Amino acid sequence: MGDRGNDTKTALIEAGERLMAERGINGVSTREINIAAGQRNTAALHYHFGSKEGLLRAIVDKHQQAHHQRRRELMEAVESEGRTTDLRSLVEVMIRPLAEMLDESGSERAFTLVAAQLISDPDISFEEVLAMVEDPVVHRATRLIGELDLDLPAVLLGERIELAMIQAVEAVAYRARLESARRPKRRLLPTEIFISNQIDMAVAAMEGPVSADTRALLAAL
Repeated sequence: MGDRGNDTKTALIEAGERLMAERGINGVSTREINIAAGQRNTAALHYHFGSKEGLLRAIVDKHQQAHHQRRRELMEAVESEGRTTDLRSLVEVMIRPLAEMLDESGSERAFTLVAAQLISDPDISFEEVLAMVEDPVVHRATRLIGELDLDLPAVLLGERIELAMIQAVEAVAYRARLESARRPKRRLLPTEIFISNQIDMAVAAMEGPVSADTRALLAAL
């Protein structure tokens, strides 16, 4: 594909990312993305990506290389420092790369909003989201957390990991919206405190005791 084709693909990715962040994945049509990308050919998106879902995958792929590299760096530090049984260190591997995008450019900030929609979409399972990320470090961190002695039934641990990740991604998107507001009326902590607190909250969710009520409900299944 020549430079012109690559330029078209880049324009479509950038327009799609911006519009999906502003209006929602399901709130924008392929026609609107084509127009925003400056394409007179209304079939341009379909030609290059096959569908809006194909474009969405390209948007995810655009950011995954940096995410993968950052997660690898964090996991390598965890392993070299003997912290593979430390829950907070493992949770940080999963949460920090996306949260750090708050300090990046408009495209990275827009992606946090798209990611929040993906991870909370009822039509996409958590397993499908992980498959879309395709990062072995995420799977390794999840497996290592599952091997810890957290006194949680496996079904509840899986649920808590999923909900903690959803809440963390949603929180990053919420923060991105506040930072993008012209006159935000809510106080913002420094970004690093925000990230560290998000990690603490996820750890607390996974370490929290299971009530007698919840255990009774599980036993009745």
